[in-house]
Order: sequence, then structure tokens, then C-alpha cells
Amino acid sequence: MYYLELNSLKKLYFDIETGKSYKITWADSVEGASDVRNLLAEAGKSSSNLCDVKVTAFDDSGNYYIYERDSGLNSPVNITPSVSGKLTVEISPWSSNGQGYFALSVKEVDEGDKEPEAPTEIVLFEGDFSNY
Repeated sequence: MYYLELNSLKKLYFDIETGKSYKITWADSVEGASDVRNLLAEAGKSSSNLCDVKVTAFDDSGNYYIYERDSGLNSPVNITPSVSGKLTVEISPWSSNGQGYFALSVKEVDEGDKEPEAPTEIVLFEGDFSNY
């Protein structure tokens, strides 16, 4: 679970390996709002402040896997990187006045695991992310 400040950009980093497959999934105020609220409740937080987000993801070599994409719960992105290193995931509000909670996960998957699932991360980030 992450919190996005007004008009900010949040960057998250994940380790990736050549030849392995990963599923990038996110839930926000438009797609998966109930999943985000459930995660907040499990973490002892209550909020109706959810954010609609767009996501960009690229590796250390500058290979883009996602570029400013909306909606990643019912249609998650599966990637198989050609390089090992860090996957940078940039999240920003879909609209200029967006702010609030969203959930995102990057998980290693088997080739047969293509079914959409809600992110299960319960890591809470709050504060000003405009410097990231």
C-alpha cells in the first residue's frame, strides 16, 4: 500500500533477473478500490482517500515495459527482462489533482500463472514523495 501526494511522482525499485517472469499488478481508486480499502483495514488504517494512478516501468538498460499505463488489476503486465538489475516503477496521479492510496506489487511468476490477482503488499508509505 502506498500513498501518493498531490501532483507527485513515486519511484519504487525491484530486483529482476534475466529470463525470469514477473507480474506487475496495481489497484487504485478506479480499478480495485475495494482491494485497497481491505489492505488499509488490515493495516489498521482507514481512508476513503484513494488515488487513480498511471504506471511506467523500465530496467537499468532503459528498456520500457510499461509507459504511463492506467489500470493494472484486471489486466496486469507480465514481463521477462533481458537484463538483470533493477526495475524502476514510476507511479503518478492520473489526473493533475490526484492524491491518495494505491497498491502495487511486482511478483516473480511461473509461465502458467497469468490470472489477475489483487496486490497483497501491506507496506504503507505516507508523506511527501515529490523529492523522489
